[in-house]
Amino acid sequence: MKAARKILRVLVGCFLGCTVISAQANPSNGTATGLPTADPNSVRGRGTAPYLITNNTGNVKVWPALALNGRNIAATTVSLVGGALANAAGVGGGGLFVPMFNLLLGFDAKSATSLSQAMITGGAITSFFYNLMLQHPTQKKPLIDYDICLLLEPALLLGIGAGVVLNVIFPSWIIVILLTLLLTYMSYRTTSKGISTWKAETKKAQAAPPPGSLSSMMDHSLSDHEMQVISNEHRQSPPDNVVLAAAARASISANLEVAGENEVALSMPHSPVSAGGQEVGEAPFRRRWRRTSKAKLMFDTSLIPRRRLFEVLLVWLAFLVVSVLKGGSKTPSVVGVRSCQPWYWSLSALQVPLAIFCTALVARRLGQQHHKRLSDGDDYHPDELHFGPRQLVTYPLIALVAGVIAGLLGIGGGMIVGPLLLELGMLPQVTAATGAFMVLFSSSLAVAQFALLHMIPLYTALYYGAVCALSGYIGLSVVRYLVKKSGKSSLIIFSLAIIIALSAVVIGILGGIKIAHDFRTGAYMGLQKLC
Repeated sequence: MKAARKILRVLVGCFLGCTVISAQANPSNGTATGLPTADPNSVRGRGTAPYLITNNTGNVKVWPALALNGRNIAATTVSLVGGALANAAGVGGGGLFVPMFNLLLGFDAKSATSLSQAMITGGAITSFFYNLMLQHPTQKKPLIDYDICLLLEPALLLGIGAGVVLNVIFPSWIIVILLTLLLTYMSYRTTSKGISTWKAETKKAQAAPPPGSLSSMMDHSLSDHEMQVISNEHRQSPPDNVVLAAAARASISANLEVAGENEVALSMPHSPVSAGGQEVGEAPFRRRWRRTSKAKLMFDTSLIPRRRLFEVLLVWLAFLVVSVLKGGSKTPSVVGVRSCQPWYWSLSALQVPLAIFCTALVARRLGQQHHKRLSDGDDYHPDELHFGPRQLVTYPLIALVAGVIAGLLGIGGGMIVGPLLLELGMLPQVTAATGAFMVLFSSSLAVAQFALLHMIPLYTALYYGAVCALSGYIGLSVVRYLVKKSGKSSLIIFSLAIIIALSAVVIGILGGIKIAHDFRTGAYMGLQKLC
């Protein structure tokens, strides 16, 4: 209950703060731009006072003001639930947020898209810092796989750009049908993956020894380092000393449980121990053990790859510069480049060598690491993705196709990349953390473009971004607790399946309504002209 009250206070504080600032920026006799206030009932009959802003394209945007009413309360509830599920699964959740802003709050399609990206960015920032210093479940490396991010993201962004061009050409009814079918299939595949993983985890748990047994304590109580010390202590001992070694390990486990987090002093018997009539040990030995604290184990700053993060930042800035100069259907160019002009196509084509160059640099480094590992006889871990010559070509091509599909159907790449990473064999925890980082990469890129062009309702974006950040933390914490308590990482896969299924239902219903409306009104439903 205390946590719930804290969360409620944070939400109310964010909402009231953004409401007050929004009201100060948009007084009743005009706005910050000096434009007269629009009729309160002119924005789709919402009854909330809208505010006006002129972006650098010369168009006047009419946005509903952030106010304490039933619609914003309902939208906050949807944001909390959707944000928790989406961030726990490592996806954006735009399939839920765009219809929420468009239909529930009355924003136009472009503004709804920008607000959705702001929400996704807020949740992705929370996910990034939450996962930043967490360790891989089975290996001594970060939970986020930065190598796969750097390998896939340039090709994914390139594919999204090509898909957006196709999105302009294809009629909306084809896009809605394809999107609904794709999300339904992805939901089915993800659910099947979750069920199979659940069964495998259940079978493994049933085959494991009881928690209180000696073998269980031997297998799970000590770290690899502690086991190595024990092995070194008894390496020169007679074969009969194996029994003593097992007893010592059980004693260590019991002492660790009693002593807690700090130093533990372990003592062996001082008197000789006989086994089969022979003395096993005469001299007493005493060794001090230091158990790694939970805080250090959970938040290890050595797991932060500063060089990888710097590389990600450079790639992000490179694509941001090209995107801002080029513009697009929803984000005009800052230098006045119009669609279908020679400069537009030149800047669009510039993304191809940029993506190839970034991908080639990462692939070269990963290929060298792969060759070194093979030369040293270092086999890949069963839960680790291989980066051989074949994979270094296949993975970016998969990301390129996924980006084209995402851009064509108007969704983020997370809903496609997440299930694909699971199919490639990545662990659910790593998939969610890596997918969330890739979502942060792409969504922050979009938000930066919208913000530079003044195409985003600032205070509404701040409020709902904060809501999604908070809900993301709640979702991550709850799912991590459940996974730790149950030992079933398949719960993360089910979260991904649920958010994809919800998006399929929402888009299918709303898209079906729009298709029916276009058909009744005789709207043109053929291919559109690109220029």
